Amino acid sequence: MAVPVDEIDTKLIRASPHPLRQDMGDIDSLCRSIDDIGLLEPLVVRAVGNYFEVVAGNRRLEACRRLKWRKIPCQIVELTDKEAFEVALAENLDRKTLDPLEEARAFKRYVSHAGWGGVSELSRKIRRSPAYVSKRIRLLSMKPEVLEKLFRRRKSPSLAEEILGLDPLKQSQIAEAVESGRMSTREVRQLVKVMESPPSWKKEEDKQRLVGRSIDQTIAAFRLALSRIDGVIAKLDKEWVEKEVLMQYRLSLHSQIDSLIHLRKKLVPI
Repeated sequence: MAVPVDEIDTKLIRASPHPLRQDMGDIDSLCRSIDDIGLLEPLVVRAVGNYFEVVAGNRRLEACRRLKWRKIPCQIVELTDKEAFEVALAENLDRKTLDPLEEARAFKRYVSHAGWGGVSELSRKIRRSPAYVSKRIRLLSMKPEVLEKLFRRRKSPSLAEEILGLDPLKQSQIAEAVESGRMSTREVRQLVKVMESPPSWKKEEDKQRLVGRSIDQTIAAFRLALSRIDGVIAKLDKEWVEKEVLMQYRLSLHSQIDSLIHLRKKLVPI
């Protein structure tokens, strides 16, 4: 059964106190769209005391306010705090308006902070797998500065998920390299594989494979050092003598990395 649409005075409508999106995005474009063709989808609101609280449509509310609308078409629904959160979350996921960290924070609030249900229950509500929900929540176990570096250049969670199993120090080192643009996703994946499987000099293991792993670890360390040097060089003025010295070290590292790659191919043929 369709929910009827009512015209509600803008002054009586309040945005959700727990918005899922940290950034409302381009409101100006939304204003132009609404001004040209009208509000295609009414807000979804619920009665809370003497006013109406937005369940879905915070951006539309802001756009209508900027357009100085006196009344806004709304669907009034009766929902508990939990149900309102579920509706808002499902809509944002369907619209793909949340970035991975916003999803992670919303999932954690549902499972941990509000205690509304476990991962399995939430996954059913939002039609996502339990693994999807768990991986998102695990992102928040990483240091904020690491997450900031990883998501500064790209919104995909794949790189962050690749390094979830590493200790904080290694996560930070890789994040620095990723932020500098010196490591691709493929290189990160290879580096993580090496870090998670350190050499073990047991007699029964194949020595050739162990040699390959050791060389890979050395190459990875040189790449991280190269990334750090690039960061220092970028902060120095052109006339600084130290910058020229660091450039020489940089070239030397590049040469050593190339030599190690050549050595690995020679000692450990594919």
